[in-house]
Amino acid sequence: MSETHPPAPTAPTADAAAELRAPLTVLVCLVPLAVTGELLRWHGFGIGQQQLLADPILAHLGGLVGLTLPVLPLIALIVGALLAQVFGGWPWKPPAARTLGFALAWSLAWIAARVALAGAWHRFGPDQLAGPAGLALCGAFQEELIFRALLLGGLVLLLRTLHVPAILAAVVGLAVSAPLFSLAHTVAINHFPGAEPFAWPVFIERTAAGVLYGIAFLRHGLAVAVGAHAGFNTLRVFAPPEWLDFAG
Repeated sequence: MSETHPPAPTAPTADAAAELRAPLTVLVCLVPLAVTGELLRWHGFGIGQQQLLADPILAHLGGLVGLTLPVLPLIALIVGALLAQVFGGWPWKPPAARTLGFALAWSLAWIAARVALAGAWHRFGPDQLAGPAGLALCGAFQEELIFRALLLGGLVLLLRTLHVPAILAAVVGLAVSAPLFSLAHTVAINHFPGAEPFAWPVFIERTAAGVLYGIAFLRHGLAVAVGAHAGFNTLRVFAPPEWLDFAG
């Protein structure tokens, strides 16, 4: 008679969702995007001539540790990912091609969801916050780093440390991070040159977008959340005019 044995313990990357959240996957996906965005941004506008909503926040944080733009977001990503890699016990192996394909596929799926949300609110057309390619990529990377990785991720981690159930921790994290993400685009709490006047319809739509990106982050990780946000920003900049008609 053959014997049956229980399955062997699996590594954190055993399932596809966990593989997407692995720190090395995040680095492989986001370092090229961040570097490309910064190069395009500074080449096109020159340092200090075009601010993103996250620039004042990052400049303040950078002053505390002696770092300045544009290197601070990239350094924060690399250091944070390496710390998560070490203390999370992840295996030191690069992501498989399948994992990168999943990251792209899920990014496209979340882009479609974001476009549908914007279309429902008639807000798919370009606005003053969505600039050329460098700004579109940098804005998405910086905002996801602050509002999803640091704020949402930090809140969820803190609440889980306090033994709050995972679902409740996620709900609380989304309820805090999404409205702040929306408000950061306005003069209500942020006084960067491109800040918009506060308006309830826009605030509600961006809060819903913050929830959507937050769910993408919690489920599929920072790489997918940034990919979805960057893809949506890029569509807003470069989509043909006829694509924007439905948002009329």
